[in-house]
Amino acid sequence: MPNGFLKNTAIAVVWPIDEFTEAGWTKQKVESWITKAGGRMLSKFTNKTTHVVCDEKRWKMRGEVVREAIKAREANQRLRIVSSEWLEKTLRDSKREKEQFYSWEKKDRDAREVQKKVDQEMKKKEGGGGSVSNPQAHILADVFMEHTEQYLDPKEKSKIEAMATKDREAIRKKLEEEVRTKQEKEHDEKRRKTEEEKALMKRGSKKAKNVLFSDNHHILKDCTGFSYEVVLTKVDFKLNRNERCTLTIYESNTQPETYATNLHHAGTFRVPSINIIAAIGCNYHTALHAFKKIFHEKTGVEWDHRIEFADFKLKQDKRNRGQSTGSPALTEPTNDPDFNKRTFFYQPPAYGTKG
Repeated sequence: MPNGFLKNTAIAVVWPIDEFTEAGWTKQKVESWITKAGGRMLSKFTNKTTHVVCDEKRWKMRGEVVREAIKAREANQRLRIVSSEWLEKTLRDSKREKEQFYSWEKKDRDAREVQKKVDQEMKKKEGGGGSVSNPQAHILADVFMEHTEQYLDPKEKSKIEAMATKDREAIRKKLEEEVRTKQEKEHDEKRRKTEEEKALMKRGSKKAKNVLFSDNHHILKDCTGFSYEVVLTKVDFKLNRNERCTLTIYESNTQPETYATNLHHAGTFRVPSINIIAAIGCNYHTALHAFKKIFHEKTGVEWDHRIEFADFKLKQDKRNRGQSTGSPALTEPTNDPDFNKRTFFYQPPAYGTKG
């Protein structure tokens, strides 16, 4: 079990936990695993506690540790009250799971949301203010029930109540499944994005090391998630020739952040070259200014107008060639005999943020 994934955690586990008992996980084993992962297991709640782990039964019982944790949360102490599933999955995968998906408080909020939806659906089903397509029918139904309920046979009444309870339970199960499916999708999506971001960060760091000879940089990403690494291309099918420029802004890992801008140029019959446009240590505005300047020099388009220009070029290309599809980067006319004088083309991302 690798060290570190529970670093700086102090975990109060509320025993017993049925799932752990069934799996043969004793207190000693769990404490040993938590310690090896860089954390601490506590026997009681303290002001140093970062996590309280309990199963559903112990959460509903509201024992001493859970009560103290809830009180501390209300006092804005930074801690998480999570299900035993969080600790189990974290230890099994040797990777700290996102606590928000295992929070008992969130589970309670979801349960209240389900109950609210169940009540709304039942009101609609029973004609209690849901659909207004036929209000007269609802009024007649209410009047009928009010004046006939006293004449119902007790067995029939019990049967009707049992059917209503069954309907309510079916609706509840359906809604619970919908909420659970929604949570799982959100969980998977956030996990996928996190893994993608880690992979991009790793790739950016490796690239920065090769380009800037620095272990302290990664590719800059703005607040929308757009990475400042753009590829500019020009292609000539007739001459079987192409060139590509990759324009990148790097940001330091340490604070205060410093930046650098690089241009990598490669292509057919061309020796690849790396050009540092803005040197390591410059500020953000200098790096961005250099980035925009080179982008304009290579494409003939201002950075702030890149998306509108790409859309215009695509429409123009379709109109001129009479095609319904095609990328302007690949269908650029080759009338200009001097390939070196032709401008590069930038194709914005087809999906996701465009910066």
